[in-house]
Amino acid sequence: MSLKLVIGLMAVAVGAMPLLAACGDDVTPEETLCNELERLETEVDALQSLDLTAVPLTEYKDQVGEVGSAMAAVREARGDVGQARMADLDDALQALTSTITDIDAGFSIEQAANAIQSAVQGIEDAAAALGTEVGCPQV
Repeated sequence: MSLKLVIGLMAVAVGAMPLLAACGDDVTPEETLCNELERLETEVDALQSLDLTAVPLTEYKDQVGEVGSAMAAVREARGDVGQARMADLDDALQALTSTITDIDAGFSIEQAANAIQSAVQGIEDAAAALGTEVGCPQV
């Protein structure tokens, strides 16, 4: 190898060290949970933004599925923190899922709107309480 090539490679390696060090930053379990709670909040906001009378039920169900996926990620990230809060989240998701099933069974979206709103509010409240318990900056 030529001296110029070796010096060039060393310069690249030295220049990349700060970037590699930054990549190695450890994320705490609390930070991971806070990130997942933020994702849950985003999915719940997307669900709330859907006009129940204007979108097909399949689109609404898809977004409920996204909320469920975000809750599963919260559950996984939660570890030993907030067991009671997870039960509240699970109950609220179950209420939302049941309401969607009721719509499939023939209830109108208008009839189910209050139950949907209540379930979504339950998810928001439980997520906010869990975020507060863990010390998340804003959830």
